[in-house]
Amino acid sequence: MNDELDEVTRASGRGGPFRVDVSPSSAVVVPGEPVGLMVEVSNTDDVIRQVSVAVLGLDKSWVTVEPSSITLFPEERSMVAVIVKLPPDFPAGKRDAAIEVTDESDPTNPAIVSVTLSITPRDKVEVRMEPSTIITGRKASFSSSVLNKGNTTVEVSFVGSDPEGILTTRTVPETITVHPGGEAVVRVEVSGKRPWLGTPMVRQLTLEARAKNQLPDQEDDAPEFGSTDLAMGTVVQKPWLSRGMLSMCGLLLAALVFGGVFTVSLGKVAKVAKSGEELLKKSLDKDAAGAHLPPVGIGGTVTSATGSGLDGVAVELYDVAHGPLLATRASVTDPAGVFLFASLPAATYKLKIIGAGFGEIWYPKGVAFDSADDLVIEAGKGIEGLAVKLAGLPAELVGAVVGPDVAGAIVTVRVPSSALPGGQSAVVKSFPVDAAGIFDIADLPTPASYELSASKVGMTSEVRTISLTPGQTINKLSLLLRPGDGVVSGQVVDRTGQPIPSAKVTITDGTLKSDTITLSGAADIAGTFELRDLQTPSTQSLTVSAPGFLAESQTLKLDKQQILSNVRVVLVSSEGQLGGHITGPTAAPLGNVSISVVGSAGTRTTSSLTAGDVGSWLLPNLAVPGSYTVTFSSVGYVSQTQAVNLGLDAPSNLAVDMKLTAANASVRGLIRELGTTDPATCNTDDIVVTDCPGHLAGVLIKIANSTVNRQTLSADIPTGSYRFDDLPPGAYTVSFSRIGSTPQTLFVEVVAGEVKLIDDIQLEPQARILGKLTTNGLPAANVGVKVYRIGDYPNKVAFATVSDANGHYEVIGLDAPETYVIEFQVPAGGPVQSSTRVFLRPGEVGNGDATL
Repeated sequence: MNDELDEVTRASGRGGPFRVDVSPSSAVVVPGEPVGLMVEVSNTDDVIRQVSVAVLGLDKSWVTVEPSSITLFPEERSMVAVIVKLPPDFPAGKRDAAIEVTDESDPTNPAIVSVTLSITPRDKVEVRMEPSTIITGRKASFSSSVLNKGNTTVEVSFVGSDPEGILTTRTVPETITVHPGGEAVVRVEVSGKRPWLGTPMVRQLTLEARAKNQLPDQEDDAPEFGSTDLAMGTVVQKPWLSRGMLSMCGLLLAALVFGGVFTVSLGKVAKVAKSGEELLKKSLDKDAAGAHLPPVGIGGTVTSATGSGLDGVAVELYDVAHGPLLATRASVTDPAGVFLFASLPAATYKLKIIGAGFGEIWYPKGVAFDSADDLVIEAGKGIEGLAVKLAGLPAELVGAVVGPDVAGAIVTVRVPSSALPGGQSAVVKSFPVDAAGIFDIADLPTPASYELSASKVGMTSEVRTISLTPGQTINKLSLLLRPGDGVVSGQVVDRTGQPIPSAKVTITDGTLKSDTITLSGAADIAGTFELRDLQTPSTQSLTVSAPGFLAESQTLKLDKQQILSNVRVVLVSSEGQLGGHITGPTAAPLGNVSISVVGSAGTRTTSSLTAGDVGSWLLPNLAVPGSYTVTFSSVGYVSQTQAVNLGLDAPSNLAVDMKLTAANASVRGLIRELGTTDPATCNTDDIVVTDCPGHLAGVLIKIANSTVNRQTLSADIPTGSYRFDDLPPGAYTVSFSRIGSTPQTLFVEVVAGEVKLIDDIQLEPQARILGKLTTNGLPAANVGVKVYRIGDYPNKVAFATVSDANGHYEVIGLDAPETYVIEFQVPAGGPVQSSTRVFLRPGEVGNGDATL
């Protein structure tokens, strides 16, 4: 076998005279991005074979096979590349597909190898609140709609908050499930203490929608939330006593003071005012947002002709008023075939279902828009439970039963037990054959995989697996029927002698195969099995498997017409566990440390406890025997790895402990000017800059290796100091540079948790030019001085200054080594009277004297 395929997980199969190996047998697929599978086909025959390679279970437009047909000489093998690129909106979850390799000269016995595609989830939700503002008293009610724009069904929960913490928020219902492309609505109920007096209070409400992935194979310790989104609303709370009511009470008090003559009249006025206030409360306080109807929609299930749910089928909803040109909504079915359109306005709709390889139909069985049933949505009333079946063109199987006595044999087509819940196969069609053994079975639902076999009392037959695409016809099939009068029966138990029900029992002589499952129920029949119609004499291989146990095989010899009973099969548990404690550098327990356990079955993860027995961890249900690599990782600590073996005699190891060390390191130091000494008053930690005049601020420091590239400047306070923190352990190059000084570079190496102090770096003084300008022996003041790099002359000025009253000038901070051209303008800004040229080395003081 190819060494490359031996290094990774692969799946193998045989069909006719060739062997097929597919690598990898399972792949992670990001929708919209390609993933590759390698198919190795080996010709085990002694003649030249022409074979074709195809992918079952995926739309042809999603798959590229290169080459799709190959020629193989005897004992030759060849590689075929299969590239799968799923649409960007393809639903998340596991999708089973198969690689079919067919001998073009005899397509009746293809090799089919199953592969599993794990489509990564993409969670994205959007949330809105209506209305945006509510005027109310103590309680209010919003309506919030959630739209799922991801590729996986999510469960959405909600958290409401306001800056003052006054409001209490709850949603009805508390959580909702939203399918990809679907929308759902919840009622947001808000309550809060209202003010007694004064003006209305404005409170800002924030509603956070949190989406949790609902993939069926999601780990229990997976992150709780995926996508989140926020919606804002405003609650305006009116006080119990408004300004108007206070004014009314004041007038009433004044009227009482002035006399009782107005008492009766004012009493009537008060009654009218009170009545008006109650009416106002009823109109404003109670459910000011209006009554919200519960969300309504259209939902149902799309299944294949064999009854299984279809994943990833496109479902489009059309408003009858707008016609068939543009869909109002679009979605896809989840792994169970379920679809839902929520929060639909009242209208009449029609539904179109499109499945790759199935064509399209308009609900329920229409071929066009006009032939579809109307789905009428009324206010508050939805339509759910729609059932849609998609089927390809029917297929046909034609062949013959061969053997010494085939008359009266029954050819049976079954749906395999692996495709149905409960592990029981289902008969699709049966066909009795005559003495010639010819059978012709038509109108088989497609696409589907079936098991084909022949049966007759006292005879045994091989079982063949056939995969049918829509409209396919397979001819020249043959089923071998042999004399079978043997019987094998017995019981399957665990190591303690307890019966194991529902264990799968398979027996084969290398050509023919029969299987069954062990019984459940009373103690005298639990775990028992019986296999009949076995060929005799023969040597049979009996294999028993059950979830949580290692498969067990036995070789049985059957004489003619032998009945072999009381066969006892003992299964050994295949599950173990790992656990331990994690501590930090100070031996204190560490919680929330990520633990990854990698074995032959894949990767399992968990975290150490943060409460109770802090730092402890446990991972059960591990395959035994097995070799595992345990990795401990946490932010700020060095990841540690440990190898652990679990055996049948020692399936549990709870002493996998680990002490983590700090992962980060620091590099620190000081930069000073060459030739300077610190006065007695200098303190490297002193914030007074002038106390350490020899320390250099503003020097560029860079630290780098293959993965880190950072830089900083030496500090003003404390002067000349620098530091790099949170450096991964390793070797680094540190460089120091400033204009006019020679750069310096050194090599440092740090380990986890180390604080590396570098010896003081001394940089020579910056290169500069000093000059004195004279005219007729006298100092030349106000002379313009322009300095150019020789390569930039005369277009770009590097530095410009003016001579002082004594004719002196200074230019500092120049790049070196470099040659400079100096021009002198008399007066400054006037014509150039003279020029000179100066070559500067790093740290050098150049002579710029000139006589004008």
